Amino acid sequence: MTAELFRNRPELARELLEGTFGIELPEYDKARTDAGDCTDFAPVPYRADAVVVFLSADILHKERFGSDVVMTVVVEVQRKYKDSKAWTWPLYLATLRARNKSPVMLLVICPDEKEARKCRQEIYLGHPGWVLCPLVVSPASIPTITDSDVAAQSPELAVLSAVTHGADPAKGKDILRAMHDGFAALDPDKAYLYADYVLRMLPAAPRAYLEELLTTGTAKYRSDYALRCKAEGRAEGLAEGRAEGRAEGLVEGRAEGYAMAVLDALSQRGVAVPQEAAERIQRCTDLAQLKEWHGRALTAESVDELFA
Repeated sequence: MTAELFRNRPELARELLEGTFGIELPEYDKARTDAGDCTDFAPVPYRADAVVVFLSADILHKERFGSDVVMTVVVEVQRKYKDSKAWTWPLYLATLRARNKSPVMLLVICPDEKEARKCRQEIYLGHPGWVLCPLVVSPASIPTITDSDVAAQSPELAVLSAVTHGADPAKGKDILRAMHDGFAALDPDKAYLYADYVLRMLPAAPRAYLEELLTTGTAKYRSDYALRCKAEGRAEGLAEGRAEGRAEGLVEGRAEGYAMAVLDALSQRGVAVPQEAAERIQRCTDLAQLKEWHGRALTAESVDELFA
């Protein structure tokens, strides 16, 4: 889902590069996502989590370089560092640099500080002076957004802030409220998708607080969210206040949401999912199992690896 934030709003890559690393991109006119496929001649398929390209309308630039791309950013979501990334990350950059005829950077999003330190390791490619230093965004470098106006300007950055800092005892509620209020500027479908993602990532107390915000009030996206919760079996517990009904509705709704997230993660990464495997995922109601599968889906190269 984190990679989806970049696909929904490519400008998020620029905001993180500038805000976290102080990197100024070349002048550009618009940003869009690009295909993340990076395939060698074996052929072995490789796919980056997300690719953002920044485009220039300058005709002279296109004539000189044969491309209107002024910068390509490869986005990788890495929950746990893998030694294999020292080989695939340079491949992503070299392939996309050749394809887009542009400079290219690697932006890694890692939610764990210990794993982030591993991701920051320099990768020596052999040629003198040719060293890849991944740009890694970790919890310590994701901003705490407590202003609803700022959240409205960049809802995706507000989502990252909420997922990372929403459980903070001092600022968590302010962060969640800012994100929630900023959603008023979003299409209800996208607000629902982002809210559901944040809810799945939060622990119990901040999750209950955000649920209360989302299911009260008269704003369209809030009422839309409440209706969908009801359709998924969540609203019964929330409306009637019954502990049993609430738990049943939340478990049922979250199981369905996690199953969809697992299938979406596999689809976005180009992993083939046979019908039997898809049905197995959709039938599962064990939240712990679904959470484990979701974590694996972000790096698994096959369904067999997912179920291993």
